[in-house]
Amino acid sequence: MKRVAIIGSPGTGKSTFAKQLATLHATLPLIHLDYYYHDRRFNYYADKLKWRERADTIFYFDMPTYLAVSGVIRR
Repeated sequence: MKRVAIIGSPGTGKSTFAKQLATLHATLPLIHLDYYYHDRRFNYYADKLKWRERADTIFYFDMPTYLAVSGVIRR
């Protein structure tokens, strides 16, 4: 694993999983794309092709809605 993408609905534990994965695999840096997406300096809308994922491993968190909602509420 060199590049990992973790995708899924809000509240499903993506950030928690990402932090644990980065801790277990010191060679994987933890980068939150939301930070760059919302920062105007990186202008997502001007160059969408640049934002395509180049991950070699993808984790998709497909949780039932009630679990995702409870995860958001707990935050």
